[in-house]
Amino acid sequence: MENASKALLIAGAILIAILLISVAVLIINSTSSMSDRVSKQSSTMDTQSFNANLLSYTGDNLTIATVKELLTTIIAINGSDPDNYVMVDFFPTKSAEHASRAHIYKADALSLLLKTISQNDKNYKYQIFVTPDCNHYGLTNSYRPNGYIGSMSIRRMK
Repeated sequence: MENASKALLIAGAILIAILLISVAVLIINSTSSMSDRVSKQSSTMDTQSFNANLLSYTGDNLTIATVKELLTTIIAINGSDPDNYVMVDFFPTKSAEHASRAHIYKADALSLLLKTISQNDKNYKYQIFVTPDCNHYGLTNSYRPNGYIGSMSIRRMK
């Protein structure tokens, strides 16, 4: 009878230990999923901030000063974040067939474009937009897989 009593106590202790371990695993999993959600929210906020910075330059009838600001911003982005560089397509006319620069993203090429544009007639107006349907260089509709804008277009308007 004493052996049976001790066996029941041991079995009860084992069940309590299993229950405590299960509760600990449950707490760890819920904490892990919460940190994953926080990480995803942070990533989404980074993407929105990155895109909002570039989208603030978009529009029609923009001045050359806005074009210079955008190019300066893109040069800074491309220098600091090589995985999320932004390509620029510059069209000196409304016709896409006459592009003077397409898919440029390296700092030296962007700086040259900045100098070239700044010498143009300051009376022109420009249109800046996210390049539609750009599926080059790992982009899907001008966006990177992480949601960051990957291509912007600048057109001189007549």
